[in-house]
Amino acid sequence: MNGSPQYNESVRTMVGVFCTLFNDISIERLTTSGEVDSTIQVPITFSDKAKWYRKLREELTTKPKNIQRLLPRIGIDLVGVRYDSSRKGISTIRHMNEVPLLDSSSSSSSNSNHYKQRRLSYMRVPYTYDFEVSIAAKTMEDSLLIIEQILPFFKPELSVTINDHKPLNIDTDVKIVIKDTTKESTRLDNFDTSDLIVWTLGFEAHGYLYSPVSSRGVILTSIVDIFDDTDVDTAQRAANITASTIAETAFDINDTDTYTNIVTEYDYFPNEISSSSSSSSGA
Repeated sequence: MNGSPQYNESVRTMVGVFCTLFNDISIERLTTSGEVDSTIQVPITFSDKAKWYRKLREELTTKPKNIQRLLPRIGIDLVGVRYDSSRKGISTIRHMNEVPLLDSSSSSSSNSNHYKQRRLSYMRVPYTYDFEVSIAAKTMEDSLLIIEQILPFFKPELSVTINDHKPLNIDTDVKIVIKDTTKESTRLDNFDTSDLIVWTLGFEAHGYLYSPVSSRGVILTSIVDIFDDTDVDTAQRAANITASTIAETAFDINDTDTYTNIVTEYDYFPNEISSSSSSSSGA
C-alpha cells in the first residue's frame, strides 16, 4: 500500500449511480374533483436518517407550518461496504486500456498501437455496498405514492450498466438488490395532529474496488547486438543496430520518416578492431 495516493472514485461513482435511481420520483396533488392540481418533485438528501430527522424536528419546532414544504422527502445513506468472496476472480489477471497519445489532428493514425499508452491494473476486487433509503411523508397516502414508484422495479434485483473506472474505461453491469422494507409512524413533538410516516428500505449493490493503475509508454529506442557465434566465450560482436524515434515525432512503424536506424558493423583482426557506422531512415 506504499506509493503515491490514487483515487479511482469507485465508491463515489456507486453512490451517484444509486442516488440517480430515485431522482425522478414525484407525487401529484389532486383537487376535490379528482383533477391534478400540482406535481411535487420529491427531494433527495444524502445523509443518515437520524441526521435529517433531527433537522426536520428542529425546523418544525420553530416553524410548524413548514411541514408541507419539508415533506415528503427521501434520505439515502451508504451504511457499509463488505468484501464479497463469492464474486472473486483470478487476482493475477490485469485490466488493460490503451489510450491514444496523439489527437485527431495528427498526421499519423492514432489507431496504431505504437501511439498508445497502456494502462494496467490488477483484477478488481468485489465489494457489496449497503445502502439505506428512508422515505418520510406526512400522510400514508403520500408515502404509498412514493413506495409504489420504487418497489415494482426490483424483482428483487435491478441491473444497471455503469462506467465505474474511467482511466481503464470499464463498463460494469451492477446488480442492485432490495433486502427488506420496514415502516414506522410517529408523532412529531408538540404536534398532536401531525404524523411522520417513515419507510426504511435496505439495498445492496454488487460493485467493485480497483487497485492502483500503472502506465506503460511507447518504446522510443531499441538496441540489438549481433554476434558471430552462440558460444559466449568465443563470440565476437559483428554488428550493433540502434533504432530511435526522431525527437518531437510520434513513432509509426509504417512511416519511415518518424524513426532512424543506425547500423555499426565490426571487423575483427588479430590485434585490432575497426568499425564503420551507417545511418539510414527506415528499416
